[in-house]
Amino acid sequence: MTDGPATDPGAAGEAPPTTVLVVVDDDADRELLREWLAESDEFTPRVVDAGDPAAFEADFDVCLFDVEGVR
Repeated sequence: MTDGPATDPGAAGEAPPTTVLVVVDDDADRELLREWLAESDEFTPRVVDAGDPAAFEADFDVCLFDVEGVR
């Protein structure tokens, strides 16, 4: 028995890309993470300024941060 495209977890287009919130203080590291995530069809990077007080108000699935970025 095989699953059809609507129920097959590996089927293309089933799930939207994972939104990754990037809160990193260092500009170079932040840009490298953004570029790496943007190259994949599985991730949508959402890069915010470490000093932005509203950084965590928008929806996201996963957060990558460094200690300085969230202070």
